[in-house]
Amino acid sequence: MYIIIQHEITNPTFWEAVEKTEIPSHLKLHQSLPNEAGTKTVCLWEAATLDAVREFVEKVVGEFSNNVYYAVDAEKALGLSATDRGRVVV
Repeated sequence: MYIIIQHEITNPTFWEAVEKTEIPSHLKLHQSLPNEAGTKTVCLWEAATLDAVREFVEKVVGEFSNNVYYAVDAEKALGLSATDRGRVVV
């Protein structure tokens, strides 16, 4: 499943925490799309569950950002190839 996280960054230490953290093999970060100021970013993850991503992300950057999580409706998503829809790679 694909998961989106919208981060509102409250402390620039967010970026330092991200840079020095290794992502576990059961999670895959596809994209991080920050604004120019570095105060917001949207991330696209892939994992078996939303809770798996939330548990990891909150440990790494939860104290440095306000985070909104949601599962992507892969059938309606634009930009995902037909072979990616509904597929989980972990």
